[in-house]
Amino acid sequence: MAEEEKIRLLDKIKNKEDEEEKSRIEQAELLNKLKSIEKKVIKGSKAIEKAEIQEAQLKKTMDVLHKQREKEHKLKKELEYKEEKNMLLEKK
Repeated sequence: MAEEEKIRLLDKIKNKEDEEEKSRIEQAELLNKLKSIEKKVIKGSKAIEKAEIQEAQLKKTMDVLHKQREKEHKLKKELEYKEEKNMLLEKK
């Protein structure tokens, strides 16, 4: 009976050790997955930050371009006005 009890306890210990090893392996796999996800999140955050910077630069460039076009339009109108004025003066 004592021998059977010893075998039963050894089996129980072996099963417990196997379960703990399996848990350690699963934990290591989950930790690796978590690290991978963290890297992707960091990479994604950097991409978002870069996109935001590019968006701001684009907006600034578009504002400058818009102002240049307005200035060109104004100068064109002034030139047309002066040319018309000169034509009228020449006719007199």
